[in-house]
Amino acid sequence: MTEESGAPSSGPSKRNVLNLDLLIGQKATAQTSIGTVYLTDQVAMVSQVADIAREDANTMAQVANNPRDVAMNGNIKGTVQAAVVRAMLSHQVQAEHLLKQDQQALVPFTALIYEVLKAGKKIDLSEFGG
Repeated sequence: MTEESGAPSSGPSKRNVLNLDLLIGQKATAQTSIGTVYLTDQVAMVSQVADIAREDANTMAQVANNPRDVAMNGNIKGTVQAAVVRAMLSHQVQAEHLLKQDQQALVPFTALIYEVLKAGKKIDLSEFGG
């Protein structure tokens, strides 16, 4: 990705990060037809969908090797749609498992969340070789 000056950068440009504000309505929460969506959840979803999309080598090649307008007309639309579905189903399955199917699993899950909160960290998949 490039900054507005055209110089390459290693991450999203400030302009693109600010566009996230437009996406989420510039609020800590957004009202939808099914309820409130919190800013942290929105950021987490964008990050998860991007992580899933990175798994598609063809999409990544198109993004890396083409201008934005060309890449946006390639595989990315389908890749993002599939990633959104995967993220939604994954969270639904895991939540149902914890809350309905195996409530005993909620005890170690809660302990894990405690440890993450206590350490003041986020789980980084790269620490697990992922």
